Amino acid sequence: MSTKKLPRASKLARKLLDNGDEHRTEYHGRESAWDALRRGEITAFEKFGEAYFMSLFNKWVRQRANFIETALRRAHYRPIEEIMQDQPEMAMQNECATQLKKGQKYFIQLHDSMIIAVQVGKKPIDQGAHIIGAHIDSPGIVGRIRGLSQNYNLAMIDCTVRGGVDPKEFFNTPMSMFFHGVVRSARGQDVSIEAILGEQQGEPHFYFPEGSEHLNEGNIPTIEQLHAVLANRPYPQRFDTDKRILLNAIYELNKRFRITESALTKAELWFLPSQAPVWVGTDFSMISAYGQDNWASVFALLYGFLSAKQPEYTKIAVFYDKEEIGDTGRGSLGTKFIDDIVLPSLANLVGKELGDQWKMTRNSWSAFIDVTEPIQPYTPQKHDPRDSAYLGSGVTILPTSGDVGNLWGYESSPEFRHAISKLFKEKRIPHQFAIMGRHDNTAGGNSAEFHLSMAEGIDLSVPLLGMHRTNELTSMVDLWYLFKAVNAFYMVTSHDAYLPKIRA
Repeated sequence: MSTKKLPRASKLARKLLDNGDEHRTEYHGRESAWDALRRGEITAFEKFGEAYFMSLFNKWVRQRANFIETALRRAHYRPIEEIMQDQPEMAMQNECATQLKKGQKYFIQLHDSMIIAVQVGKKPIDQGAHIIGAHIDSPGIVGRIRGLSQNYNLAMIDCTVRGGVDPKEFFNTPMSMFFHGVVRSARGQDVSIEAILGEQQGEPHFYFPEGSEHLNEGNIPTIEQLHAVLANRPYPQRFDTDKRILLNAIYELNKRFRITESALTKAELWFLPSQAPVWVGTDFSMISAYGQDNWASVFALLYGFLSAKQPEYTKIAVFYDKEEIGDTGRGSLGTKFIDDIVLPSLANLVGKELGDQWKMTRNSWSAFIDVTEPIQPYTPQKHDPRDSAYLGSGVTILPTSGDVGNLWGYESSPEFRHAISKLFKEKRIPHQFAIMGRHDNTAGGNSAEFHLSMAEGIDLSVPLLGMHRTNELTSMVDLWYLFKAVNAFYMVTSHDAYLPKIRA
């Protein structure tokens, strides 16, 4: 909102607000990041917000991975395989004849759900790299093995939760289906496909029914009651009564995508809320949408990474899957793909000595980005107003990300907390130090899996209301400054300018 020709605040308050002397609740608040927006950046801020809004239609992990790859290719990042083909003499061995050059841009993709993007910096690799990671998956509902059934005149598929969600969140709301599996083509060949149903206007949706409020008497649905309704209409021709509705449901899927019951049994099947993102607030300041944990962080990382041109230190962005289920399995941090393959090969292709990998790791800076639940009026007892994040107050710096008793988390050093805060102040990036909830509640985060053992690391986040609900709420100003923070992190020209020079 432009500040030109605005009425004087004091005069407007007398006209519009009730300034009576009735009792008011104790007030808690922090400085607003909106006040830091400069007039000259409003246009860029609004374009960024619109781009983020449209990107939220990518709900599924595979959609998100495709989005990231497309953005990287448009910015002239190439798969490492293409670069290797251009220079056949280059091999990932110590005696490789050709090295990656300064400014070289490439990415590595693993299992279609982990992407590591790299641009070689101006400084020698032994002076360190700047590495930021964010997970691309969000909690949802997934199909179970052999879950198809027909009962009560309904064709259904049994489901279970993926990640930390309350099943009741997904009852009585339109859902879309996301399918990744193998089907038989018209030519009789087995082909892998991705299929989506329910995201386009006019397409059918799916539904997890809950009993009427008049009959449930307050009973809370359980995970065993997650049955996605597929159909109600029987196949037009006479057939086995017990399977006739189920046959019609699969027939319709087969017409669209050549899906069979056998294909569903072996497939990756997701059900996610069909609702589109919406702007929230009379001032269009917030966005409500599914899956902003952790797409908000991913979007800021992606475009903060791409906007950091010609970095001094080699910059690396890590986009990965499976965080919501404990960093296990294909495409997750648990594979140790980054530590065991990416960084050693990078040090080898850019460095000159065998010890460059160790020096790079020791001198690197790392940041892990996720979301943090800010303080809000619904559960004030879960937050301490002194050390909780506030919506609209900018980037959150989390000194620790542990669970109860700070177990399993990551603790950054005081020196690095100071360095990051100094950097943000220099770049006029509003920020706040916080944890997620009181110390006797979960502080959140799996960042300990991400940070390099010898590097300086920090956890950053964007405040998010309604975490792990079907719709989550962000403030656009927080996301904007997270984007600016990522850019500033990658564009540091000297570590010595921010880290303390002397330890007492």
